Amino acid sequence: MNNKVSPPQIIIMASGAVMLLGSFLKFYGDDNAWSGGSLPIITLAAWIGLAMAVVIALQAFANVQLPDRVLTFTWTQLHLVLAIYAALLMVGWLLIKTGGSSPDRGAGFWLMFLGAAGLVVGAVMLRNDSPASAGPSSPPTSF
Repeated sequence: MNNKVSPPQIIIMASGAVMLLGSFLKFYGDDNAWSGGSLPIITLAAWIGLAMAVVIALQAFANVQLPDRVLTFTWTQLHLVLAIYAALLMVGWLLIKTGGSSPDRGAGFWLMFLGAAGLVVGAVMLRNDSPASAGPSSPPTSF
């Protein structure tokens, strides 16, 4: 078991858990993210947060060895893209207006919104901590 869990990993796991918790609370009007297919985009954001948290937890605690790359993307790149996508979904719901008045956003929305922001923060920190983002290990050679 890997006892050294980095702060970005903790942030991503906690943010994924917050998004999952928020998805069961009142989100928009009287609906939550799982109620009857009326909010499938929000369900997607919850799945993204949960998937990111599970992948990080498997790598950190269960020593699961995932392939280094998935379709030429590193896991750090995938985490960053998925986190930004989840955050954009939540910002879209923040900006939505219905009938000229502000819609009723519940606690579930705000928890998922903060969770998506946490995913972005954790993914950016994870990217900055990864050895691939440190640049070349030796100076370039001249021709």
